[in-house]
Amino acid sequence: MSSQSNIPPPVPRLDAARIVEELNRQHGISLELLGAAPGGEVGAAFVRWPDGHEGVLTRAADAPAGAGEHLRSTTAMLALVKTRGIPVPRYELVVQVDDLYAVVQERLPGAPPDVVDGPLVGLAACSARFARSAGPGRVCWPATIWCTSTITRATSWSTRKAS
Repeated sequence: MSSQSNIPPPVPRLDAARIVEELNRQHGISLELLGAAPGGEVGAAFVRWPDGHEGVLTRAADAPAGAGEHLRSTTAMLALVKTRGIPVPRYELVVQVDDLYAVVQERLPGAPPDVVDGPLVGLAACSARFARSAGPGRVCWPATIWCTSTITRATSWSTRKAS
């Protein structure tokens, strides 16, 4: 068996207009599509909720068995670490739409970093190392969150703008 057999298929590009339309139709949600978010591998889009606050629409890979449970677990972990002061987005909506899971997360203030510097590279390497330590198909969240927290506190680098 080759190492390539463990690599999941790529996630298709986000079709935000279709997903927003289906969310609104299938689930009675009234999201407004604001437009595509810049950058990213498969895309994200900015949306507006009926109360006026904005979110970020993404999609999980096609809905394999266990995807819903994994996303609920991620939602709970993000909520926990947010209470500890880690600047992570809250998942405001996780719902299946046809053959995929749509995720609308809180839109945090700030901007992506302009420069790929040492702390950012260290964060990515640390996260990847812990993800690999959990074994194939699993993510070691507590260690990844600890790594994120440690690097963020140990440096002045941040993607968030001061309020």
